[in-house]
Amino acid sequence: MKMLQSSRAVGYRFGPHLGETVPVLISYCTNASENDEELREYSLQALESFLLRCPRDISSYCDQILSLTLEYLSYDPNFTDTMEEDTDEENFEEEEDDDSANEYTDDEDASWKVRRAAATCLAALIVSRPEMLSKLYVEACPKLIDRFKEREENVKMDVFNAFIELLRQTGNVTKGQIDIDESSPRWLLKQEVAKIVRSINRQLREKSIKTKVGAFAVLKELVVVLPDCLADHIGSLIPGIEKALSDKSSTSNLKTEALIFTRLVLTSHSPSVFHPYIKALSSPVLSAVGERYYKVTAEALRVCGELVCVVCPNIEVHGFDFKPYVHPIYDVIMSRLTNQDQDQEVKECAISCMGLVVSTFGDNLGHQLPACLPVLVDRMGNEITRLTAVKAFAVIAASPLCIDLSCVLEHVISQ
Repeated sequence: MKMLQSSRAVGYRFGPHLGETVPVLISYCTNASENDEELREYSLQALESFLLRCPRDISSYCDQILSLTLEYLSYDPNFTDTMEEDTDEENFEEEEDDDSANEYTDDEDASWKVRRAAATCLAALIVSRPEMLSKLYVEACPKLIDRFKEREENVKMDVFNAFIELLRQTGNVTKGQIDIDESSPRWLLKQEVAKIVRSINRQLREKSIKTKVGAFAVLKELVVVLPDCLADHIGSLIPGIEKALSDKSSTSNLKTEALIFTRLVLTSHSPSVFHPYIKALSSPVLSAVGERYYKVTAEALRVCGELVCVVCPNIEVHGFDFKPYVHPIYDVIMSRLTNQDQDQEVKECAISCMGLVVSTFGDNLGHQLPACLPVLVDRMGNEITRLTAVKAFAVIAASPLCIDLSCVLEHVISQ
């Protein structure tokens, strides 16, 4: 404990003393008795502090610390997991959670503190040692994915955070690189995508809201780093998205996270990838537009804008029948566009989304077109929404459909 306090107090100046202290801390972890969880916890916390505050002096010990954190990431002497690994992805999606596979042997178990300290120490190693990324993918990545099943929720969040740090470091270090080198972090990450999705799908079936939010956070970061990596897995992810948006127990935070991920995945993959799932995906998204909490509504409207581009990616040539989705999308956006008593962010998102709808579906709107264009003109007359409305009309005017604006053109020009 004193070593931990000293490292936090004096920072990098503790570096010259690491040769004496680090071996002692590692010895404490490996030789402590089974009941001395606090000693292991404090030792791992001290190592975490050294990694962040003395990155140069601790370099020679990083391999040992990595092995130590991976060992204690799954340290759980009072817990037996009898669940067998399911390697069949299709069967994996259908399986239900089976609590009977997990056996608890100690109600006062404190080993979770050791696992949590190991997870945060590993995250510090990932953040401070970008040169170890390839090694981390070989040794740490599979272990982290396996520990998504962690039974203590607070520890699970730290495991998620450590994995997110691994993804962020990958994005920072490999930005602009081509994935042809089989030893590169991006290439190694691609090999793990199927395992990540399987493990995350298991978490999206959990009852815990916090777990689901953490799972979507992992997926979001994955899509940012590898924009097209989920093309073969969209179908398996749809049920998790649908449940997060439609389940009565879902919180606004969970719905927002699910919608942000949906928007990211829609923008980063080919539209044709989603066409088999548009019906299942669009229904909960359109329902979310009617949510009372403005952040959920605004994000749902942004997703609707991406849906428009997905169902009709090319106005002149397309192989997907988008017409059944035109009026449902239009109706929910129009209901928000005409509602004055709502947050500024929602108003702007509704205006932008309607501009996309008109520019893309204008020739399928019929009598609805003369109804919505004057509403957009009205928004141009409001100083708060004027700029957004002008941009919406710019999108409409640039449409290859040559939208007839004669009924509002004079008012638009005057504005």
